[in-house]
Amino acid sequence: MRVDPFEPLTPDDDRYVARPREAGSRGGGGDWLAKRIQRGLCPILLVGHPGLGKSTELARAAAVLAENGGFAVLLDLATLRHGSDPDRVLFDVATETVQWWGQQGPDDQPSPFLVQDLRASDPHFPQGQGRTLSPLEMARAAWDELTGAADVERLPLLVDGLDALDPDTARAILSRLLELQSQAELVVVGAPAVAVGSENLAVVDRFRMVVLDPLDPESDSGRDFLRAVARAHLSAVAHGEDDPLPDAVVDQLVAASGGVLRDLLGLVRDAWAYADDTVDEAAIADAIRDRVERFRRLLHAGDRNALRAAHGTDGLEVPADRKVRLLQHGLLLEQGIGEDATVRLHPLVARLIDVG
Repeated sequence: MRVDPFEPLTPDDDRYVARPREAGSRGGGGDWLAKRIQRGLCPILLVGHPGLGKSTELARAAAVLAENGGFAVLLDLATLRHGSDPDRVLFDVATETVQWWGQQGPDDQPSPFLVQDLRASDPHFPQGQGRTLSPLEMARAAWDELTGAADVERLPLLVDGLDALDPDTARAILSRLLELQSQAELVVVGAPAVAVGSENLAVVDRFRMVVLDPLDPESDSGRDFLRAVARAHLSAVAHGEDDPLPDAVVDQLVAASGGVLRDLLGLVRDAWAYADDTVDEAAIADAIRDRVERFRRLLHAGDRNALRAAHGTDGLEVPADRKVRLLQHGLLLEQGIGEDATVRLHPLVARLIDVG
C-alpha cells in the first residue's frame, strides 16, 4: 500500500487513530465534532493548517452521526460539477443531496416532482417538464423534502474542499451555503485565509470557529497519538512488518513533524524509502532535509524576521496577509484558544531561522 500524506482516510481505514483533545486546544476529532453538531452549535467553520486531518475528521463525524441513528450529508466541493462557482454551488448541493438520499437517506425517497424540478432547473442544461427554479430555490426544495422525510427540523450538511479555493470565492460560497442554515446544520472545512483578518468579518460573525490544532509532540497524549499514527502508516510502507522501527526512531520523526500529520506521514514514507536495511540516522536526515528544503522554497523576503519575532507569542503583531500565508504554508503553527493562543515555528522551519 502506498502512503500518500495528501489523501484523507475513510473512517473504516485500519490506519485511522482517534484524535485526542488536548487541554487548551480549540477542537477535537470527528467524535468531538459530531457532539458539537448534535448540540446545535452550527454553523461551524472547521479551520486548521493544511495537513492536520480536517477532511479525515469531517468524514469521521459523518460516520459517527450515522452510527448514532441519524443522517449526515457529506459533500466535497472538489467532486461537484461546478464546485468553485458560487452562482452554481447550491444547485450542485441539491443534486448531490438527492443522489445521496437515494443511496443512504431516509426510506421515503425523493418525490418525482423534486426530481423533475431538478432536471428542469440545471443552469447549464435544463431538461424535462418540471419547474425552473433558481439554485437557492432548488436547494431549499431538496432540503425541505429531505428534512420532512427524516422527520427533523435540520440535518447535518458537512462540506469539504472550501480550503482549496481562493479566499474571495470561498467567502462567496460560504455566503451561499448560509442560505440553507434553517434546514441544515452546516459544517464547512475552511482555510486560515477565510478566518483571519478584517476582510473576513462576515465569516467570523456568522460561523463558530472550530480550529484543529497541531498535536503537541511534547505532551503525553500528543506524542502517543503521533506515534500510533506513524506506526499505523509504517505498517503500510513496510508491507505488514510488525513494528519495523524502535521508539527512538519514531520519536525523531514525531518531533520533526511539529505535530502536523501530513509532515509526519511524509517523513515516515521518505525515511523508509531512503533506508537500505533499516531506518538509520542517515535515512532520517535525508527525509528531514527534503522537508526543510520544501519550507525554504516557501520563504519570502522578510519572513525570517517576522517568524523570529512571532515565535512563542500570540502572533497578533504579524500583519494579517503575511500571517495567513505563513499559517497556510505551515511555516507558522498556531495553538490554543483565547488569551492562551500562541504561535510557534514549525521545527523544520526553525532549522532555517535563528530564534535565539
